[in-house]
Amino acid sequence: MSFLLESISMINSVPYCVSRYNVPRWISDNEDGSYNLFGVSNFLRCSGTEGDVNTIGMFDFEGGPCIFLGERMFLPDIPTEKIKLDNKQVSSLKVMDKDSCPEGMCGVTLTLIDMPPLPKTKKKKNSMEGDLS
Repeated sequence: MSFLLESISMINSVPYCVSRYNVPRWISDNEDGSYNLFGVSNFLRCSGTEGDVNTIGMFDFEGGPCIFLGERMFLPDIPTEKIKLDNKQVSSLKVMDKDSCPEGMCGVTLTLIDMPPLPKTKKKKNSMEGDLS
């Protein structure tokens, strides 16, 4: 286990969340708009596009989290100043090569983009509001 912890510190990552089995997931910033999300998992699930093995639409660790293409990234369980995920959307997913992950772990490389701003709405007057005199 100490080897795993040393590997994690070597790749400059921070805790992201824990699975439903209480297994930590880690995230690291590749400083190019992409991030690696990884952890120990006995299996994983992916969905993709027929004929395109490099593009996947969903990545799911054993016990979570499950990440979908186009979804908003949820914030880490432990807030960190090191990696900012506020208002970020997943624009691509790619299973990490075995050589890219710490020993005994698997993961996904995420490319994140800024979420489009929400449209501004006019405040509607509540029909219950009004002059009660």
